[in-house]
Amino acid sequence: MTASNRPTQASRRRSWHAASGLLLLASGVASLVGCAQLIGLEKRTAEPGVLDEETQIVTTVECQAYCDTVLENCRGDHAVYTTRTTCLGVCNALDPGNPDEPFGNTLACRYEQAVAAEDAPDELCPAAGPPGDGVCGDDCEAYCDLLAQACPDEFAALSDCEDSCAALTDAGPYDVTTYYTGDTLQCRFIHLSTSFSEPDPHCGHAEFVAKAQCVDEATDGGDPSCDSFCRNVAGACPGSFATYESQAQCMATCAEWPVGALDDREELTVGCRQYHAGAALSAPETHCQHTGPGGDGMCSASTAAGNCEGYCLLLEPACATAFDEVGGTQELCQEACLEAFAEDGAAAGSGYSVEQALEGGLQCRMLMLSRALEGTAAACDHVRATDECPEP
Repeated sequence: MTASNRPTQASRRRSWHAASGLLLLASGVASLVGCAQLIGLEKRTAEPGVLDEETQIVTTVECQAYCDTVLENCRGDHAVYTTRTTCLGVCNALDPGNPDEPFGNTLACRYEQAVAAEDAPDELCPAAGPPGDGVCGDDCEAYCDLLAQACPDEFAALSDCEDSCAALTDAGPYDVTTYYTGDTLQCRFIHLSTSFSEPDPHCGHAEFVAKAQCVDEATDGGDPSCDSFCRNVAGACPGSFATYESQAQCMATCAEWPVGALDDREELTVGCRQYHAGAALSAPETHCQHTGPGGDGMCSASTAAGNCEGYCLLLEPACATAFDEVGGTQELCQEACLEAFAEDGAAAGSGYSVEQALEGGLQCRMLMLSRALEGTAAACDHVRATDECPEP
């Protein structure tokens, strides 16, 4: 298309308003479905349907106008959809919004950005795509809304999708060429967009704990890592379930555990905690406690030692003087711990969380060890049985 006959922004807006004003019989959708794909339109059953000739997808005239525009204005390094099919799948699932007030997590807002992107693709194409880029609503709001529609099973596995999403790595302005792989929110949006037409395998790539593609490329998704664990646990165990006060604290604590394997269930390893962080996405009240410093009865090699095994493993590198005072070996440390905290957190199943740890007992000492490992030297003054736990 040449510059002389290319539609102007004003003419595209007029086309959008005209499309919004077209009234087709809703019964037309049913007749079209027989020979076409109904992708992403289930939520909007009241919308009139038209057949997109190129893709054979039942859609709306507004979505056709949007996809025409965004695919033309956001191309190459600025592309926000891989195909017209993915564009229509996402568009059909979006709230149409109001073209006179194109704001929020809506199609109207994204269309406005797509039109304006003709003159500024670098700046505006990310907002015209599925995430909205903070301009058309919040990225996590968009992720969770689209996940619920394209991948309902993966959405149902999350106790709080937006809290989980907030722990994902936001790698920057969205495009489909830079982020096809890698453990980022942007990667998940690419595969989520494709999930409307190809749920298998793309829903597995788009979910919070991705099965492939959107994984840590250093480990190829096959080995535990502190990066993955700390991201997972931050998303799976928020608020009163939190077992670390910050990502830095989680990373410093995790660095002291053996790596282990992802199928570990009863070992004092990163792998065991990573498993429970994933399980906590749907049952935080059951699994979050096992992601903490002591493992709380599951992530420990010794059932007899309980949380004292995790406590002593961390005490040695975090507070060497205190470790020497309780015998200077892991065995003697565990014996002293079991004796001192027999009725106050040494046993399995203490329900560890930061909130609970601030109340005292062995849990408080493990929280202080996490703080010491993060770099707060004064926390070592509160790790012994004879020390006072600081006020919450």
